[in-house]
Amino acid sequence: MHSAIRTLAAVCLALSILTTYASRAIAARLRLFDRPNRRSAHLDPTPRIGGIGIIVAFLLSAGLLLGPDLWGSPELVVLLSILAIALLGFIEDVRGVSIAKRLAIQILVAASLVFYVRSTGAPMLNAGGIQGAMIVVATIVSIVWITNVYNFMDGIDGLAAGQTVIASLAIAMVAFMRGSDLTGGLMVLMACASLGFLVFNFPPATVFMGDVSSTAIGFAFATLPLLPSSRQTPIPVWLLAIAMFLLDATVTLVRRLLHGENIFQAHRSHFYQRPLAFGVGHLPITATAWAAMLIAGGCAIAWAGTSGPLRLFVASVPLIVFIALAASVQLIERRRLVEIQRLRAAELRN
Repeated sequence: MHSAIRTLAAVCLALSILTTYASRAIAARLRLFDRPNRRSAHLDPTPRIGGIGIIVAFLLSAGLLLGPDLWGSPELVVLLSILAIALLGFIEDVRGVSIAKRLAIQILVAASLVFYVRSTGAPMLNAGGIQGAMIVVATIVSIVWITNVYNFMDGIDGLAAGQTVIASLAIAMVAFMRGSDLTGGLMVLMACASLGFLVFNFPPATVFMGDVSSTAIGFAFATLPLLPSSRQTPIPVWLLAIAMFLLDATVTLVRRLLHGENIFQAHRSHFYQRPLAFGVGHLPITATAWAAMLIAGGCAIAWAGTSGPLRLFVASVPLIVFIALAASVQLIERRRLVEIQRLRAAELRN
């Protein structure tokens, strides 16, 4: 199977590059641009829907990986659910969909998938009574949250695509080490599909993902762990691999709620966005974020090979790194604010 995965990985990478290139050209011709506004992190109109390349490459290569076993398998249901979320994202990119409708459809797709997986006798969703109902609800909420986390965090060149490559490879390593070749293969394909897109999205980006893939990738990370074939790859591994995205989005949401802000209104208050206001460029921010993601990915791999107190320490490392980065952002903000105040005071004296 490993030789087939290597062949499909090359096919997936090439298909992603070609499809992303075509999507960029089509978006430009149809004038599907992400135009700068006061909340934007870019200065020039940039084609969106480039993430079609990721979704097309991943879904087609995943279907080839599964081969005849695809039909009637739980993997097919998950892949079709990812496709449904991608189509919803595409409509949002092209025409716009209200937040209420988007959430309703995401909840419907997530709930349908969870109840399907539950019907297959999956141990993690098969508890009865109130406990079982609580697990089902928590799983649906988690899927919808992670789906939107990826969308929230897709706001700067190379960030979301880089996270997908790093997280996918980390999860794949754990899956292969534990004998789950199918899960490992799927994650290698996700990494290759994202890497092909990253060719065009590396700072300075010439195309953006759009909701078509940012939400679908988040949905994939949230639902692939539910598959029977993923049982050997513990859920904490998946969560640790995308820990930086989860921490930034969750802390930002809680902070906005505590400040009485409208959480459904677009903003630029994520930690990765805030240095932009003080002139820090996309590349240094993305490079720093990738370094943190590599640490989180390493922790995901290490977690699977440890136990007891050491496992708890490994799990806490991404949180420590996030706190350090958040403190650095706040320090930069304070220093820049002091500089601005000094300049204004000097201007008043003159």
